[in-house]
Amino acid sequence: SVSGSQFGLYTVSGTTYTERMRVDTTALHALSDVKIGAIGSGMSLLKSGVAGVAGTEGLFIEPNATTATKINVTFTRAVLVDTTSASRKFFRLEGAGTAYDTTLTYTVDTTANSAVNRLDAGTRAGDTWYYIWLISDGATLHGTLASTSKSAPTMPTGYTYKNLVSSFRTQSGSPFDIINYQQRSGEITYINPHVDCEVSTAALSTSYAAISLATRVPPIAQEATLFSYSSSPPAQTDFRATGNTPAIGQVLLGAESYRNFRCPTNSAQSVDVKAGSGTPPHTLRVVGFLLR
Repeated sequence: SVSGSQFGLYTVSGTTYTERMRVDTTALHALSDVKIGAIGSGMSLLKSGVAGVAGTEGLFIEPNATTATKINVTFTRAVLVDTTSASRKFFRLEGAGTAYDTTLTYTVDTTANSAVNRLDAGTRAGDTWYYIWLISDGATLHGTLASTSKSAPTMPTGYTYKNLVSSFRTQSGSPFDIINYQQRSGEITYINPHVDCEVSTAALSTSYAAISLATRVPPIAQEATLFSYSSSPPAQTDFRATGNTPAIGQVLLGAESYRNFRCPTNSAQSVDVKAGSGTPPHTLRVVGFLLR
C-alpha cells in the first residue's frame, strides 16, 4: 500500500531538485493506481516529505562550550526546501568532499539579529519558543537562523531554502537564558531537567487531571519524555494525551516510585494523569521531547 504518501517528479541540476509533477496517494492503495510516464534524461523520483529532521543526517545540537547565548548545530547532510518558487524546489546541503562523515557546523548567536547564524529579527525574549532553521541560497551560501516562527522565518536577503530542525525555550528571568539541551536527530534531552523542567507538584487523584507541558514541549513535538515521581506510589498511575481514551498509562506499578517514559501529547502539549487509588504526592518533570 502507498496510501497517505506523496511522490514527486523532479529535474536535477547539481544539488537542486525542481518539482515538475506531484502524485498524492492519499486515495491510492496499490502502485498500479499510479500512472507516471517515462523518466527522461536528467529526471529523478524523490519523495516529497524529506525535509525537516527526517531529511537531516547526523544532526547534533548542543550549547556552545564557551558562550551560553550560542548554540552549535552539526550535521552531515540536509535537504532544504524553497517554498517561494512556483515549483517547489529542494536543495541538498552537504560538506565538501565525498566522505560520508564530512560534517558541517554552524553556531547560532541569539544576541544578534537580521543575519545568517543569528535571530531573524528582534532581541531574545523570555519564556519564548524559538525554532532553529538551516538556510541556504541554493548555491554557495549556507547557515542557520533562529526565529519565533515555526513556519515562516524572516530570511536574510538572497536566502530562499530552509529546513526546520530544532526548537529551544528561553527562561523567564533576564537575561532570558536558553534552557540548555542536547539533540541527536529528532530526540531532544534537557541537560538539567531537575532544575529547569518541573511542570507539576500537585497530588494525584483517582480522576484524570490535565498537566500542561507547553513551557517545556514545543508545538512541533509529537511526544514528551517525562519523569514521574511519588514518595508514596499508588498501585498504578495512568498517563495519556489530554482527552484521549484509553490511557497509554499504568507506567508506575507497585513499588516503583519513579520512572522515565514517553507519552504522546495533544495539540496544546498537555497530558492527563490519575492515580489508581488515593491522593498520593506526585512530581512531574519534562526530560525532553521528540521531533520527526
